[in-house]
Amino acid sequence: MEVSSEELLKAPDLPMPKYPVKSIHGIEVYSEPDQYQTDLNSSENRKIALGVHPKVIQRLTEERLQRLGELILLPQVIALGEIGLDRMTPSSSWKRQEETLVRLLELGLPRKPIIMHIRGTQEDKYSIDVSNCALKLMLHCCAPLQRLHRHCFTGNRWLIHRWMKAFSNIYFGFTGRVVKFDSEQRRALQEVPADRLLIETDSRYFPLTPEVNVNTPRYIGDVAAAVAEIRGVSTHELLDITVANTRCLYQI
Repeated sequence: MEVSSEELLKAPDLPMPKYPVKSIHGIEVYSEPDQYQTDLNSSENRKIALGVHPKVIQRLTEERLQRLGELILLPQVIALGEIGLDRMTPSSSWKRQEETLVRLLELGLPRKPIIMHIRGTQEDKYSIDVSNCALKLMLHCCAPLQRLHRHCFTGNRWLIHRWMKAFSNIYFGFTGRVVKFDSEQRRALQEVPADRLLIETDSRYFPLTPEVNVNTPRYIGDVAAAVAEIRGVSTHELLDITVANTRCLYQI
């Protein structure tokens, strides 16, 4: 079930973040087609993205696909996503995921960014195979200048350079999962150009510590601190960079 950022920010009985920050803007991502908000109310500091998570493509009826195509045109909907491929599902669903991804990409508008969810099998630790499959599909459906958000990136340096070569307006988002990165993933994070770096909580998922069993936007400062440590910069500098990048990508 999808939960709004406002509900998560007010979640009771959660520890205070180690690096509290004030949230200026937020993007609520609705990627379950049977649970889209009916009114799609946005505000100056809260915007909306709509998509279909690859794990729930079975809920995407023709009627809901048509409805998504109408909603994505609204000015308060600033992005298409999450959409993508997820190989943690049974292999029998992979072909349908690819077909659905193509149909969803056809809804995208060049002036609105696309939030990509790409996750490989347990054996494909860096999601190389599934990333290559997604990239092949996207090269047929998207212009090279399409703005992209590689959400929750856990890949290696090779993937970063390959995607940047294909799409010059791509950004890579990192969550609290960075605290579990291996040396190759840490090197990849270090090599992302500063002007292509994003941080995200992916609330409710990826808490940074075992003591916090649910993530919320209030912990974005803690994510920033973890990313900053790996990149060898201050948390303040990392926040300044990623706020500027978010404004540029989403034009907010």
